[in-house]
Amino acid sequence: MAAPPLAYLSDFPAGPAAGTRLDIDPAMAAGTAVDLTLGTDGTDDDAIRLLAVMSTDGLKLYLNRCPHFGTALNEFEPSLWDHRHRFLLCQTHGALFDPATGLCRRGPCKGDHLRAVAVRVSDDGVYTL
Repeated sequence: MAAPPLAYLSDFPAGPAAGTRLDIDPAMAAGTAVDLTLGTDGTDDDAIRLLAVMSTDGLKLYLNRCPHFGTALNEFEPSLWDHRHRFLLCQTHGALFDPATGLCRRGPCKGDHLRAVAVRVSDDGVYTL
């Protein structure tokens, strides 16, 4: 399957406007993955869960939502990596995703992708498009 179109955060009800600086370190260490939530006002209905990953190809930002079941990859534990620290792991069904491309390599959604988020990365920050 082809990767889904980029997600623009301004299209979400609680999403920030284009050009908003996100609270993500553009220089985080290689092999780092962090989960962050935007737009929370005390309810989970409008919250947007994101996954920032520093891969060998640079910083990648994905919606933190498994394409198979819709749950966050780290729904049950804070860890986002498999035991070898090579793939992003969906804890719900064990799917493994390539951190550089979002492609599911193993699991019930094999061949599908995490949905990438449209951002601009610069030395001073990460900004929505």
